[in-house]
Amino acid sequence: MERQNQIQVLVVDSHHIVAQGLALVVNSEPTMRVVGTAGSIKEAVELCSVQRPAVVLMDIGLPDGDAIAAITRLRAVSPASKIVMVTGSTDDNALGIAVDTGCAGYVHKTASTEDLLSAVSTVAAGRAYFPPAALARLLFERRSAPHGAHTVSDREREVLQLLADGRTVADIAASMGLSAHTVRNHIRRAMKHLGVHTRLDAVVAAARAGILSVETPKPRRTVAL
Repeated sequence: MERQNQIQVLVVDSHHIVAQGLALVVNSEPTMRVVGTAGSIKEAVELCSVQRPAVVLMDIGLPDGDAIAAITRLRAVSPASKIVMVTGSTDDNALGIAVDTGCAGYVHKTASTEDLLSAVSTVAAGRAYFPPAALARLLFERRSAPHGAHTVSDREREVLQLLADGRTVADIAASMGLSAHTVRNHIRRAMKHLGVHTRLDAVVAAARAGILSVETPKPRRTVAL
């Protein structure tokens, strides 16, 4: 098939083996062609600005920013590219982010090869691709979850969980390999998503939403909020 008739795809995943595997699957379909793979938002933006792919297959977990930041930056350099979130997340947080940020599709990494290729061809044709069962779960959860809880990213939720466990910002930064400034930014974003103004309220709201767990404090333990 002629190059101009193929669906050009960019694969973005921080795990090189996974990215190569996805690329092999896509390239096995004659109507599609992978124009590059990226392991970070920075690499993805650089490739997207040059290649302008029709479809971007993107994981939610990237080393230099969250999914919302990645999607925003990719759209800035290539507005016409359709983004499909491809994730191994065990909950529907990634699906919620995909829906809220206007992604064209969502595929779990346990999906079949046929499902992945169908997602690419569907969004390239201008239609959305979201598994009905996953959307049904998301709608059910949002009937009872606090407003904004579904937009809390995995990294933000991880930071809130550590706060709930009594860890300080410095402890969290050290354990996650981040700067204290980055940790505080994650906390501020989580507070904004949850519509609260204090760290304690953020932990309480997240716990009520079921996106983290809060154990009964042990004697003499302090909570670093």
